[in-house]
Amino acid sequence: MSPLHTRCLLTIVCEALLEPRVEADLTRLGAQGWTATPVRGRGDHGSREGHWENDGNVRLEVVCSHELAERIATHLHERYYSNYAMVCWLAEVKVLRPEKF
Repeated sequence: MSPLHTRCLLTIVCEALLEPRVEADLTRLGAQGWTATPVRGRGDHGSREGHWENDGNVRLEVVCSHELAERIATHLHERYYSNYAMVCWLAEVKVLRPEKF
């Protein structure tokens, strides 16, 4: 097996209507890529069922350096947290092809 390399997984869960804006932020801040999936759940803002196109939530996952993940998380907190339903968390992950991240 190839050697494993440490990276950071930044997971963002937010209102689906924010997806284009957050993706633009990710690009501008230097993320090389991300994965987006529609999600449902319940939290402080109640249930997000997603029956309408922009009614649900989206989960965006970015694998990158820890420094970039912190920079993105700080930006999201400053720009969106006070007005939108959004959470994010960081976790250490191991990857096989570090040049992809």
